[in-house]
Amino acid sequence: MGLSLRIIKLPFPRTKICLFSIALVALFVSLSEIVDCFELPFESLAGHLFASGSLVSTGFVTDSMASFGYPAVFVLMALESASLPIPSEVISPFAGYLVFEGSMNFVTVTLVSTIAGLVDSMVDYYLAFMLGRPIVESFFEWLGAGPGHLDRAERWLSARGSWIMK
Repeated sequence: MGLSLRIIKLPFPRTKICLFSIALVALFVSLSEIVDCFELPFESLAGHLFASGSLVSTGFVTDSMASFGYPAVFVLMALESASLPIPSEVISPFAGYLVFEGSMNFVTVTLVSTIAGLVDSMVDYYLAFMLGRPIVESFFEWLGAGPGHLDRAERWLSARGSWIMK
């Protein structure tokens, strides 16, 4: 069997410019890290974000939970449910530790965490329901695509998108 190379044609002119710009920035950052000739601005912050996968430090999460209790658990779990990089892997075990210490109640922590996730999921759903199509259309417009492209993508997903859910 022979391999055939297929050239991908990008339909939107701005997509090429965006991808080229991202590639140049990634090349510059990679080369500067390899050579290590100077420290990038916010390099320690960027390293922390990539290493921890979180916008907030573990100390901030644990301190706020120890200080504010259930409201902190609610807010942190709601923000985590909003797909922000706040680690529930830190929130839940530390809440369990506070339950073990007797500072919090297990049933209350479980209910607060569950309600926070549900509330934020509903908020995200209704925001996407109310604002979703106009935001996606403006993004397509920014890329240089017409409204027909979005309609064609929706038809394709309606016809062939079910395999994604399997």
